[in-house]
Amino acid sequence: MYYAIDWGAVTAAAYYALYSINSGTLPIDPVNNSIIDGNLTILSYQRYSEISGVPVAEFTAGNELKDGFSVIKASGKSIVLYDDTAYHPRKKFTVAHEIGHHTLAHTVHGEKEEIEANFFASQFLAPTAIFKEIKNRGHLDSYARLIRLMELSREAEKKKLAYLEKYGDVLSHSNIYDDYVYEKFKAYLDLHFPPKKGSLRWVWNENLQRIN
Repeated sequence: MYYAIDWGAVTAAAYYALYSINSGTLPIDPVNNSIIDGNLTILSYQRYSEISGVPVAEFTAGNELKDGFSVIKASGKSIVLYDDTAYHPRKKFTVAHEIGHHTLAHTVHGEKEEIEANFFASQFLAPTAIFKEIKNRGHLDSYARLIRLMELSREAEKKKLAYLEKYGDVLSHSNIYDDYVYEKFKAYLDLHFPPKKGSLRWVWNENLQRIN
């Protein structure tokens, strides 16, 4: 079935949420780094069980909800729960996916909402804006090598690589929140991917120095 999805809007939502994480380094980890959002609580199954006294199997429907899930209240407040014993890259994607449901204000978990939350998670954990900036700095020799920096699950890495290889021209397009991502990771990028002489970012910086 075809769904009319505004991919640009989902990307913008992912970048805006990414700006609120209290870390500006790669890989991006919403499990071990807090999201600054007063309406969002993220807890492991194990921690929630410890706090509430409810066995994990009971609120995961006998472990049917294996990886994680979220509860979004009418007030706009959400709680994201995840299995802390899961493979960490998978755990990161699960949490990012559920953050997507919260940020995109989903009230149901239909197929369209799942597609949007998956794309949100991909752009949150491996922002296309980062690949674009690294390319502008003259360091983009292999999408696959750079994707490995993101420490994604094998499935998520494969899908992101396919997306970049199919839609590589999107790196020349801008999103309204690209600058948020750039500022968030600028110090990290300056340290690990300094602009090579003659690159677009190097030329931009040189021109700025002349102006100033």
